[in-house]
Amino acid sequence: MQRSLEALALVAAAALGLGLAVRVVGSLSAVGDALLVATALLLAHLAADLVSGLVHWWADRLASERLPYLGPHFIRPFREHHEDPQAITRHDFIETNGNLAIAWLLPLAATLGLAGEQTQGALGLFGLSFVLGMACSSGFANQIHKWAHMERPPSAVCALQRARLLLDGRHHARHHVPPFDRCYCITSGWLDAPLDRWGVFPALEHWLRGGRARAPERAGERLAP
Repeated sequence: MQRSLEALALVAAAALGLGLAVRVVGSLSAVGDALLVATALLLAHLAADLVSGLVHWWADRLASERLPYLGPHFIRPFREHHEDPQAITRHDFIETNGNLAIAWLLPLAATLGLAGEQTQGALGLFGLSFVLGMACSSGFANQIHKWAHMERPPSAVCALQRARLLLDGRHHARHHVPPFDRCYCITSGWLDAPLDRWGVFPALEHWLRGGRARAPERAGERLAP
């Protein structure tokens, strides 16, 4: 049942994303519009990196596996990933990307519904482009993460990794050093350096836990709250 739901969500999300892309392309009428769209997509890729880091940190450090639906389908896989980092490379396309497709159905549908038949001005075009960029970057965060763990990703992906547009394996390997408390971002990894340097995630955890410390059950094993 879950797999069928994920497969349907992938098809629906792809259709909605294509509709949004057609709306954006159809709204281009000048060089300035193209630059606006490119800027929105770049900022969306940056924002997706931040969101992926926040979600990854929350799933690793704070969330409960007992949460309805989210626990077994989102939280547990994140923690089991530390025990077998290569397991993600054995997941097929549906298993890798289905859950995030489900998460993006409502935002994509709402964006298309609110946009109407025509994009309203520069702000509207920027907004549509930003949502499209977030859907692509954030919606395929698990796929990007999977490529970072593969010994031989597709050649086009390798080129994007070398250009630092997608997360690469060498960078992401820093996260898989116990106690798994750094380099949480899994789309481009652009924000890992400043977030780790400024101690953003440890500070957030300290604040949310009211100053109470927490340690893994055993070094290198699942982080249970």
